[in-house]
Amino acid sequence: MFRKNSYPVFCAALLGTVLTVSPLAIAGEQDSFVPADTLFYMGTGDPVPVDDMFALIPDFAALREDADTPRLDVMGDFLDDPVAGLATWGIENSVSFSAYTVGLSPVLRVSLSDPEKFSQALKAYEAKRKLKGEIREQDGWTITLYSSAQLRKSDSSAGSDTDSDESSADSDDSVSSGSQADAAADDDTGKPMPSLVIGVSEKDAVIGFVESNDNTESIQAVLGITKPEQSLAANDKLRNLRKKWGYGEEIAAFIDFQQIASAVTDEANPVGQQLLESGYLSDRMQAYFEQMRTEPCRAELTQLVSNWPMVVAGYRNFEVSNKQVDFDTHAAVVIGHEKLKQTLMLFRGLLPSSQSSSEPMLSLGLGLTVDNLAQALGQLTELASSVNYQCQLLYPLNSIVSGDLGAVSMGVVMFGGMARGVRGMSVNIFDADIDPDKGASAVKSIDSAVAIAADDPAMLIGTLKMLPQFGALANLPVDGSEIDVTSAFPLPLPVGVQIKAAMKGNNIVLFSGEKSTDFANRLAQNQSEGFFQGKANTRLILEKLKASVATVDDKEARERVADILDQYLQGELSYSLEFTDNGVEVVSKGLVDRRDSPKEPAK
Repeated sequence: MFRKNSYPVFCAALLGTVLTVSPLAIAGEQDSFVPADTLFYMGTGDPVPVDDMFALIPDFAALREDADTPRLDVMGDFLDDPVAGLATWGIENSVSFSAYTVGLSPVLRVSLSDPEKFSQALKAYEAKRKLKGEIREQDGWTITLYSSAQLRKSDSSAGSDTDSDESSADSDDSVSSGSQADAAADDDTGKPMPSLVIGVSEKDAVIGFVESNDNTESIQAVLGITKPEQSLAANDKLRNLRKKWGYGEEIAAFIDFQQIASAVTDEANPVGQQLLESGYLSDRMQAYFEQMRTEPCRAELTQLVSNWPMVVAGYRNFEVSNKQVDFDTHAAVVIGHEKLKQTLMLFRGLLPSSQSSSEPMLSLGLGLTVDNLAQALGQLTELASSVNYQCQLLYPLNSIVSGDLGAVSMGVVMFGGMARGVRGMSVNIFDADIDPDKGASAVKSIDSAVAIAADDPAMLIGTLKMLPQFGALANLPVDGSEIDVTSAFPLPLPVGVQIKAAMKGNNIVLFSGEKSTDFANRLAQNQSEGFFQGKANTRLILEKLKASVATVDDKEARERVADILDQYLQGELSYSLEFTDNGVEVVSKGLVDRRDSPKEPAK
């Protein structure tokens, strides 16, 4: 068993660093190294097992066969055995990590079980990429610095087949002697560029960026030799975030838009001042930056981000057994504007739900109260137009309000008149009968149902009578009896497929097939409220897709597509997007096969 919160976010940060630029980083008490004013954060509270984190990663073997991309091949080799891959860097199976900012500098920390292994792996990496950093020793840390110029030269020669020993010998003389000059001014404009710093201690490895090799204070802060005066460990921000959103002690993340806005608008903010004085900005970006610090831009940007203060994400559950992975992830765009939250919640409606025991292999539900659309868009237009931005950088928002939203509102009013009383709909596919011997006519039938929830279905039917394209539904019985509407269906159907329609409770439902008939007969009275929900049994879907692929004449193409389909997650997945009292929330859940579980022997 695993615990909660890990894999995808970790992969993006960790793998990208290990396999493209350089290794990783962190210590046990990670939060004490993270400044309270970090612009973003992603990290673990408790160590997480590497083998469990990568349990969902596909093999990609089929995709790598014809690829002429060395880095893709390297990543594929790593993913074949991530535990062994990280072990070569001295990172044990239970690992802690965090990513954050120290001032302007992005930082990544990863716990080490064997610092010597990390140092040896870094030396091998340097030899392969023809790198030679400036090495320092301080307070138990081995610090290696690489200028931007060195990294660019390394990238340009990475594909060379020159013997690594010879290249490293050459770089000893040429690169190290020029590193100080390169660090001072190493782009075509003569502007200083940041240096990459990698620090190794008894417990951690740290990778980050500093303004220059000479900025000792910045190096110490990035590595954590000098801890921040105010840290995430010392305040309740991260602790409260985990508690509020139900995240476990493994992975949680946030982006703090208010801290970012403060950095660019507040002249007293040290992060913004660091950026302004760094020389990294082009002349054009410098002008934008200075404009954001003037009135009214400062006030308007500050007000804008107060309505969208942050984005949060994390795992509420992540449990791994020998064969399956059970996960529950969550993300939210936090909204601080009460009227805006209330307006967005007007879009919510009813998701037609059934008491049928049959589970669809694919289900999509959209809750949308049509009668609220005009009011919701009107309130959005009012909210947006109430602020006529004077900051030139925000002028495009003014044009969106005056043009696009107005046009959308008129279209919605027309649509709302035709669909009065509609509260939502769902599309459910239970089965598909595939005949691999029929070529282009492989689909023999589809067991599916489309349900539309309404406050008064009879009134909706009355409206449909005025629309010729829906004439077949004009005489739909209100007692729940079904009628055949196959002949009126606008799309060509497989031979033998019959489409029926009925009014069930507060729903109008079109259905075809045995399971869909049961679904229609057991439709409940729409107790499920929400905006969007989706479910997929990918195991069944992939079986149907493979049966369809079997109709392809080209054997090589058929086998290649089948190999690619094998890489998709197999199991049960669900997704939802909701407007809530907190803002916009997205949840994804799954119970799927782990990629490295034992496969059944071929018969």
